[in-house]
Formats: sequence, C-alpha cells, structure tokens
Amino acid sequence: MTHREGNILIRWSNFSLNLDGLKEIFYSGSPSFSRQGLEAISTMMLNLAAANYGDAAIAGMSIVTRVSMVVMAVILGAWARISTRLWFLLWCSACIIALKKHSGSRCV
Repeated sequence: MTHREGNILIRWSNFSLNLDGLKEIFYSGSPSFSRQGLEAISTMMLNLAAANYGDAAIAGMSIVTRVSMVVMAVILGAWARISTRLWFLLWCSACIIALKKHSGSRCV
C-alpha cells in the first residue's frame, strides 16, 4: 500500500539487474534453500525406509518430523511467528476431537 491507499505499481523501467544484487540474493537465500532441500531429501529417504514397517511407522515419522521442525523454528528464532499458529492448531484439534468424542464417533 502507498500513502495514497493504492497499490504499488511495478514497472520494468524501475527494475535493473546487476551482479552485486544477484550475488546478494544468492548468498542470502542459499542457506535456506540448502536446508529445505536437504530436509526434503531426508524426508523422502525416511519415508522409503519406514514403508517396510507399514503406515503407522510413516505416520509416526511424520509426527517426529513436525516436532523437530518446531524445535528448529525455536532454534532459528522464528518462534514468535509460529507459536500463534501452533496454539491455534492445537486448540482446533482439541475441539475437533472433543466434538467427535461427544458425537460418539471414533477419532481415527
């Protein structure tokens, strides 16, 4: 938003690429890209290894992966942004489980 309550217009005439800018983008983004790429590869390998043990093993590994992602968020300093989402998800999950239990259906 601009000070006139409008959208910011993007014009190609205001956009220029230079080597220093591209280097800065690459150097600042490559650690995150590498971490996410390695995480994706490791998740695929864990799922392939857990497939021999059935669906419950894969589900257990995905829960462990989610918990470790929350721990990594705390370590990387993103806890303030993620904590509200986490508490919202936990609250919604508890409400859904309570409603299902109250209605008599199985929580599977």
